[in-house]
Amino acid sequence: MPRVPSYFTREFLALNGIFFLAFCNMAVFFGLYTYLSTLGIDQKWFGLIIGAFSFVSLLVRPFITPFLHPDNARRYMTVGCGMLIAALLSYGFAHTFPGLLLVRVIHGLGHVLLVTSFTALIMVFIPQGQSQNAFGFMMNINLLPYAVVPPLLGVVMQSPSDFPKVLNWVALVMVLGFPLLWLARPKKSQSPEKVTPQRPGAKAVWRNLKSRPVLILLSIQFYIFLGYAPVFYFIKAFAEQKGLTRAGLFFSFVALSMVASRILILPFCDKVGRKKVFAAALGLLSICLPLLGRVEGQVMFFGLAVFLGSGWGLASPLINSIMFELSAPEFKGINTNFLMEMQQAGFFVGPFLGGLVAASWGLSLLFHLCGVLTLVGFVSLLFMPKEDI
Repeated sequence: MPRVPSYFTREFLALNGIFFLAFCNMAVFFGLYTYLSTLGIDQKWFGLIIGAFSFVSLLVRPFITPFLHPDNARRYMTVGCGMLIAALLSYGFAHTFPGLLLVRVIHGLGHVLLVTSFTALIMVFIPQGQSQNAFGFMMNINLLPYAVVPPLLGVVMQSPSDFPKVLNWVALVMVLGFPLLWLARPKKSQSPEKVTPQRPGAKAVWRNLKSRPVLILLSIQFYIFLGYAPVFYFIKAFAEQKGLTRAGLFFSFVALSMVASRILILPFCDKVGRKKVFAAALGLLSICLPLLGRVEGQVMFFGLAVFLGSGWGLASPLINSIMFELSAPEFKGINTNFLMEMQQAGFFVGPFLGGLVAASWGLSLLFHLCGVLTLVGFVSLLFMPKEDI
């Protein structure tokens, strides 16, 4: 039996190093909501400032994806790294709503360009038969910043006004992306044609998008991230209101619980049934999010982080797996990108509406609303045709 080539190559690791840095750029904004409260900006605009980053990704990704391929990906990753560094250094000079909105838009453009180019290039370095292991590794690399960065913020930031200084340090670390890009240069034998599929026409894509299973899964993805994004951006301020300490550890527990649930539970999903496990994950989230709004004490706070991490940790790979299995070969990648679009939509709409709800009715009610939205996703799953699960 021929030996399957390893995906653990210099190029693959270098690209994942850049992937890690890209998501450190997101995880560091765990403290953004608290920082905005020091600037004298009307609280009703906080959600729009936070969500502008994801709105740019949502808007731009469909247009740039067809033009990015392994031959030009490194060039655009370099541009994306440069834009991220420039944006990170600009936060300290933007203290008004228009200024911060502009910086968030530039930051979002740099991020979507970097990550979309990364996706185009990484395919060259994943051998046939190793995709499950490679994507599992990448998913955990994605999670790692959320486990490490928020608690570090609590150590290095003496006050919310120190946030721009932290971003300056992150910009300095981001410079490592350039030598990593040099290490990730493709070999001549790794030809782009191997990973450039024939794209279906616009009418075929539209028919695919209108199919009931695809629409249901896309809506569920949207509801999941409508519930997740406000927790990520507003949990620090909520913890301070409740007198809870070490809020940064909340997402460390979430991230570790995500990894543990994937290792311990996902291997048994085929025996139990993916729909049952997926429904259980959504149900767990629907219960725990309102409880988060009623949290009393440190133990309950971190305990809910573990349960929420388990729910999110299972829901994300399962919805991707279900979508992959039900999609025709020519739509597998496209439908996966649609799921990413719904994730970005949740990260835009969630903080935007969350900021308005928090300003009018408080953060406790916001987390109750997150639970209701996740419950809508749970109910939507009941309408999935059985043969598609």
